[in-house]
Amino acid sequence: LKPSMCLSAHESCFVNSLADIKVGRLYAGYIKEVKEFGAIVCIGSFRLGGLVQRHQVSSKFVEKPSDELSAGQSVRVLVGDVDEEKQRFSGDLRPSAASAADAPLLAREAVALRTLLEQREALATTSLGSKAAKKRFSLLAPGSVLDAVVTEVKNFGLLLSLPVREGLTAVCLKENMPESFRTQAGASIKCAVLDFDPESGIADVSLQPELLGVASTSSSVASGGQKRKKKNSDDSQAQPAVLHVGLQISVLPALQKQTYSVLWCKDPPCVVFAPPFGSKSWAEPRPTTVQSVPDADSCGEAARVVVLCPQGSREKKEGKVKVPRILRPEEELQVGSPIKMRIRAIHGLQVFCTAPVGLRGHVHASQFLDLGAVGSGGESPLEGMRKTGVIEARVLRMQQRAAGVEDTESHGGKVWHLELTCRPKLMEPQDASEYESEVVRWSSLKPGRLIAAAVLSVQKNMLWFEVAPGIKGRVSMLDASAVQSVVRSLAENFHVGQVFQTRVLRTVSSQKELDLSLLPEVAENGGKKNKGKPQVILAKLQKVEEKVGGKGMVASFRLPERKRATAHITELFDVWAKQPLKRLKVGTIYEVVLLRDWNEDAPGLEGRAEVSLRPSLVHGQKESEEEKRPLSTKDLMVGQKVSGYVINSGPAGVFVGLSRSL
Repeated sequence: LKPSMCLSAHESCFVNSLADIKVGRLYAGYIKEVKEFGAIVCIGSFRLGGLVQRHQVSSKFVEKPSDELSAGQSVRVLVGDVDEEKQRFSGDLRPSAASAADAPLLAREAVALRTLLEQREALATTSLGSKAAKKRFSLLAPGSVLDAVVTEVKNFGLLLSLPVREGLTAVCLKENMPESFRTQAGASIKCAVLDFDPESGIADVSLQPELLGVASTSSSVASGGQKRKKKNSDDSQAQPAVLHVGLQISVLPALQKQTYSVLWCKDPPCVVFAPPFGSKSWAEPRPTTVQSVPDADSCGEAARVVVLCPQGSREKKEGKVKVPRILRPEEELQVGSPIKMRIRAIHGLQVFCTAPVGLRGHVHASQFLDLGAVGSGGESPLEGMRKTGVIEARVLRMQQRAAGVEDTESHGGKVWHLELTCRPKLMEPQDASEYESEVVRWSSLKPGRLIAAAVLSVQKNMLWFEVAPGIKGRVSMLDASAVQSVVRSLAENFHVGQVFQTRVLRTVSSQKELDLSLLPEVAENGGKKNKGKPQVILAKLQKVEEKVGGKGMVASFRLPERKRATAHITELFDVWAKQPLKRLKVGTIYEVVLLRDWNEDAPGLEGRAEVSLRPSLVHGQKESEEEKRPLSTKDLMVGQKVSGYVINSGPAGVFVGLSRSL
C-alpha cells in the first residue's frame, strides 16, 4: 500500500530479482528490519533484502540505528554492490546527489508525498469534520503571517503563543531566525507558519524577513487561482506568490520531518514541501521544480505545494589542508616567521594547535584583532571557530620544553612551544622588534599603555580581563563604560570572549595586580575640554556625612581610574532642598561634573577631586536666578536675597554656605 512502491510498480520499477538491480543507482525503498549493526532494506519484493551498515544509516554518527530508523519507514537507497551468491545487495541511506537518470525517481517521490498529504487530510476531515478541519487549517496554512507573543527564550530558539487560537503553541528554531535577531519573553512579534501538527497542536514558525513580508493567508496560490485584491487595498503590500507546476525555484531548508522536508524560498517568498531524502541542511539556495500545487478547495496538509527533492551539488567535504612538516624548528623558524598549524582544541580564551614534528602552539583571543582607540572592539573572535581546521599565524615567541607523555614526535625528548599571533597588521612581514613588542609581560604593562584584552568573567561590580595567558586584570564598573545603563547591568552588555582595547591604569607585578580601563583618560584642569564645557563622568557614592561641618563637604565619591572626589552641599541639587542629604543613597551611580581635579592644591582635600551633581551643570539645564551659586563677593550686593545651607552655628553666629567657595 506504500505510495512509493505502488508508483514503482506502475512504472515497472518494482524490483523482483537481483538481476533488475543496477549498481550505483538510487531506488525508493523501505526499512524491513532494524538491527544493532544497521538495517535490512527492500527496494521491491520483501524477499530481496539489502544490508545497510550502521555507518551508512546517516551522514552523522549513529550509535543505535533504532534511534534513526523504524520498520516500514520509507527511504531512498543507493545500491553499492550485488552479491548473487548470498542473494542480497548492499545499500547506503546517506544523502546522495541524484543524476539525470534518477529524474523518474524524483518525480515518483514527489507524487508519493502528495498522496501521503491527501491521505492525512482525509483522516483529519473524518475526525474533525470538513468545516472544522478547514477552519483550523486555514488559520495555520504554511506561509501565513501571524501575530505571536514570546513566552520563553530557549537554547534551541523560541517558544511562542499564538493569540489567533487559544492554547496554540509555536516553536521557532534558531536556524529559522535572522542571525542578528534578539528578543525577550513577553515581546510581541510576527511569525510565518512553516508547519502545523494537528495532533500535538504545535506549529513550527519562521522569523525570516522575506517570509514575513508576505501578507497572505496561504504560502502560495495555484496558477489561475490567485485571489482578487480587495478594493482600496494598499498596492505596496506584498501579494502571495503564484506558483505553477514546472516552475523553477531556489530553496533553503527550514525543518526536517520523518516523512517530508519543509523548505522556504526567498523569491518568490513561500513555504514548500519536499520528500525527506536529500541533504538535511545547506547554506546556499538550491534549485528545485514545483511538482504539484493544491486545489482551491484543499485544506490542511493537502493544501501544500510539493517540489522535487532539491538537487544541489553534492555537499563538498573540505579537503584536509596539509600542514608543512618542520623538521628543524631552531633553523627554520624565528620570531615573525609565518607558520601553518592544525587546531587541536579551543579552551578558555586560547586556541591550541600542533604541527609536525613536535611543535605546539597557542593563540590568545586578544591576538586575532587589530583595535584602535581605547574601548573599541567587542568582537568575539573564538565564537563559531571550528575546533578542527588549520590556522595561519606568525611566531611571537619560541620556547623549548620537555616533551609530555602524549608528545610522540619530539626532538630529543623536547617539544617546541610557540606563542602565535593572527592580527591582520602582523600577518604582513614586519621587523622582528614589532613582533617582540607584542609579547605581553608584566614588565611591559606600564600605566597608560593600550593593550588588547579578552573578557574572562563578568561580575556584578567589575569585569575580569585576560591580556595574555596567565595575566589577568580587572576593570571596575566605573571604568567599563561612560553610559549609566551599561554600568548598572554589566552582565547584559558584556560576555566572556569579547576582545576590547583597554588602557593600563596600575600594575603591581609582585602581587600580580593589574587595573585596566575601557575609557579614555579623564581630563584634568577641572575637566574642561570641548571648548570649555565641563566633562561629565560617572561616580559612585561611597559615603554621606551625618552632619554638615568644616567646609561643607558632605559626600564622598569613587571616580573612574580609582580616583576619589567630594561634593559640597550646595553642589548636590539646583533646588534648595530642605534635607538634601536624605535624598542621596550610598552605592548609587551618579553623573557628575569635575569642578576641580585631584592635582589642584586645596587645603584638606589633597588627592581628591571636587564634583557637582547639579543638573544645570551635568545636563545643561537652565537654572533660575534663585538657583544660581555666587562664587565670589563680586556676585553679591547689599540687600540682595540669597539662599544657602547652614554649615555651622555657634556663639559667633550662623555660617551659611552660599556656594562651594563662598
